[in-house]
Amino acid sequence: MSTTPSFICIPDSVSTSLAAPEIGGVFLEADAPLLKKRVLDGIRIPGLQAFLSIGRFCPQGRFDALKKYGDLLHFEPFWVAPSFGKTESELLRETQFLLWERTDGQCGILLPLCHGDTRTSLEGTPDGIALRMEGALEGTEPEKTLVAFSAIGPDPYRLVHDAMRAVAERLGTFRLREDKTKPPFMGYLGWCTWNAFYKEVNEEGVLEGLESFQKGGLLPKFMILDDGWQDYDGYYLNDFSPDKKKLPGGLAPLIQKAKERFGIRIFGVWHAFLGYWWGPHPEKPISQKYRTLKNRVVSVFSKDGSPDLLCPIVPEDIGKFYEDFHAYLREQGVDMLKVDNQGAFEFQIDGKLGRFGTFKAYHDALQKTTSEKFSKNLINCMSNVSDVAFNLHTSNGWRNSLDYYPAADTAAQQSHVHQNAMNALWSSSFAWPDWDMFQTHAPHAEFHAAARAVSGGPVYVSDVPGQQNFALLRKMALADGTALLCDRPALPARDSIFLDCWNEPHLLKIHNRKGALGVIGVFHCCRNADTASGDFSPADIPDIGGERFAVYAHNARTLRVMDANEREKIMLHRTGFEIFTVAPLQAGFAALGLAEKFNSAATLLGVTEEADGWRVGLAEAGLAVFCVPFPCRAVGPCGEELESHHDAETGKLEVLLPSGIQACRICKNPNN
Repeated sequence: MSTTPSFICIPDSVSTSLAAPEIGGVFLEADAPLLKKRVLDGIRIPGLQAFLSIGRFCPQGRFDALKKYGDLLHFEPFWVAPSFGKTESELLRETQFLLWERTDGQCGILLPLCHGDTRTSLEGTPDGIALRMEGALEGTEPEKTLVAFSAIGPDPYRLVHDAMRAVAERLGTFRLREDKTKPPFMGYLGWCTWNAFYKEVNEEGVLEGLESFQKGGLLPKFMILDDGWQDYDGYYLNDFSPDKKKLPGGLAPLIQKAKERFGIRIFGVWHAFLGYWWGPHPEKPISQKYRTLKNRVVSVFSKDGSPDLLCPIVPEDIGKFYEDFHAYLREQGVDMLKVDNQGAFEFQIDGKLGRFGTFKAYHDALQKTTSEKFSKNLINCMSNVSDVAFNLHTSNGWRNSLDYYPAADTAAQQSHVHQNAMNALWSSSFAWPDWDMFQTHAPHAEFHAAARAVSGGPVYVSDVPGQQNFALLRKMALADGTALLCDRPALPARDSIFLDCWNEPHLLKIHNRKGALGVIGVFHCCRNADTASGDFSPADIPDIGGERFAVYAHNARTLRVMDANEREKIMLHRTGFEIFTVAPLQAGFAALGLAEKFNSAATLLGVTEEADGWRVGLAEAGLAVFCVPFPCRAVGPCGEELESHHDAETGKLEVLLPSGIQACRICKNPNN
């Protein structure tokens, strides 16, 4: 065993090279004999206390036909989920990200890489951690290839960021989220047709849905026409044009109506990585335009384990396919894409093409056309594999978890929120995590809405026309359809990272920022406990500045003043939640935004201190909350008295801004 670096023990059969010295980084490189063997055993972590891993979502008992290497059941090969443990042997197969805490409080990271055609994953064994190397066709293994990166540091957030930065610079195939453009659609409230219609979507239903939003007084500004609109046969794509029975006039008239009659600014459509699930129809003219592989393999749609005929387009033609398809969509008025079924690509090309290199060819082509034609408005979906993550060089949207299922049980709803929070620790480094759509009229809707509101990702719903909960929608958006977003993706609090909040009675805490303010979301995600308790503190937000803070609880409607490291207790019932807006105090004063919004900090447009008080701008009218430690009065832009109530004990000041008023002055002297 090598003793260099000291924080991780690596077998001598692997060569190492130092990188990112500020985190003691080291790349691991395998040679041809090891790559032919495909497995490296015996990696050890000295002083391991607890770990968080993120890997392929593989519950047992379904899709037995998708066994890989004899013992891995791929239930959902396109998604990842968190797992927790205390020993190396507990690490699940297909792990793509490993973060651990040592007994001395230091944190370590081990990232399996994709390089050349080789994709590496981690798994636990009785002898420690094993690297599994796959993807290169037999006989094409390179002389050497990078297989992993490891580093150590006291701050897990900085460690993940700096480690991913080092990997991005070395591989050159992807860029970090902060170095790429944020997709424009994320600025708006959205509607997706999937849970409303599933594959039975049609023009009448879409227009009925938009009209029902209009009648409710809050229209989304982006929408996604999900699966079901295309001309398909089984799982094959027949042609670029839509199903004539569902969209009798074609795409263009529907898109024009959506934009002109209902104010949709960004109209998106769904398609699969191959155009449709199994690719171009092998017996239709489309298959003559683009060369395809005819690959008989077991797919995720297999009912009895029998192979299916899949028709992935050869890498040399995928650029032409996307160029032609996306040019057609753009001509119809499409502004955005959701591209699905990316993680299943490994099965579609299995035994025919090298893995990571083929993923790269597809993603280079996809990202080229979506950048040129759709302003980088792209959601990569069913894509939670490292093959995609390490290829995102311009694309910046990433569906972050297993689908939202409205009819699933309570435990599944809790798991959805928990998965997204933990997955974001990895995914937020290279993309904006999308926590998926949800329905405002389904059970646990408020639980999901609160999570989306503070996630930092897109906010969109899949409501059935006429069933929308507009009161809940208004908690997440402004009247003009602007989504109230944080400045960055939400991350689990430091003391939540290594806790299994779904299986154990701990509260999940996530943190975020909006301007100078912070946000803490606390969620009861444990499936095994009716109640769970914990605490919170301004210190849970690592990148907020200040020494004393006003902390406003959205549900409880309470305000308290807290020191930076002060902690308060909280207890929640199953699927309960609380959102705390945390504002640094300036001369005892803080503005906390509109009380009715989950992300009240996002409603603040500006705070200006004046000689006799403060001038505050807000995004719209409503009940605004402030912390003011002395008697005061609130006046409008023209000096008119505003209805207000001040609690002298807590300092909470509530000011009602009537319709049309979006600014006020808080006067120190109540007589002014």
